[in-house]
Amino acid sequence: MDGKEVKQMFILRRTNWLVIAVVIAIALMAGSFDRALATSLTITNWNFEADNPLANGTWAVPTITGWTKSGIAGTFYGEKATNPDEYFSTLSDLGRVAYTNVGSITQTLDPLTDPLNGLNAGHLYTLTVDVGNRYQNFTAGRGFPNYSIELLAGGTPLSIDTVFLPTPNYGYFSTATLTYLSSDNNSLLGQALGIRLTSYGAQVNWDNVSLTNTNHIQTSVPEPATLLLLGSGLLGAAWFGKKKVKA
Repeated sequence: MDGKEVKQMFILRRTNWLVIAVVIAIALMAGSFDRALATSLTITNWNFEADNPLANGTWAVPTITGWTKSGIAGTFYGEKATNPDEYFSTLSDLGRVAYTNVGSITQTLDPLTDPLNGLNAGHLYTLTVDVGNRYQNFTAGRGFPNYSIELLAGGTPLSIDTVFLPTPNYGYFSTATLTYLSSDNNSLLGQALGIRLTSYGAQVNWDNVSLTNTNHIQTSVPEPATLLLLGSGLLGAAWFGKKKVKA
């Protein structure tokens, strides 16, 4: 084997290693993107369909499976076909919703079943809830009461970053939203997350509760932009090496 053949073999081996490096870089970059995706946390009885008032021949029952209540609260049938004086909008489920009258309902998630159920540094949390204004509030001559939605950690309300609390039209639902970005020095890190929905007057109805968790910290994986530059450089080097072999 002469010097030229040895040189060509060395270039081929170098090129193969560069190709492998590019593949690894692309895989790491894909993993980095995956980590940034939002994860929907599991909420028990998120749409309040677990309790059926009609089974007892009534429109409302003082029970809400999976939720702890304070004050007057329960499950209510608001579907127009069943109770035409309540909601004109077609609900996305079977028409059962939660209700609170000067009270609240709370659910605490379990970090032991899923680490994402605890407060994590650098994670962005988004809570959405459909909020309903009974048409009876109009016929009874009363306005829509004040209400709040809260994200908790260890039972303590978090100082949210943004909150949108719309006032639904009579007989309709609107979606309330809050977001919270957890810092690295939060004293509640690791504490169980919780959701609390509260009304401060006549009945507010709740439906379709959702909480998402997005990891905004890329600690063990390089930033996507860095990986993209690295991958491009390695790919270019591999291509250049192949051209030298052909020459």
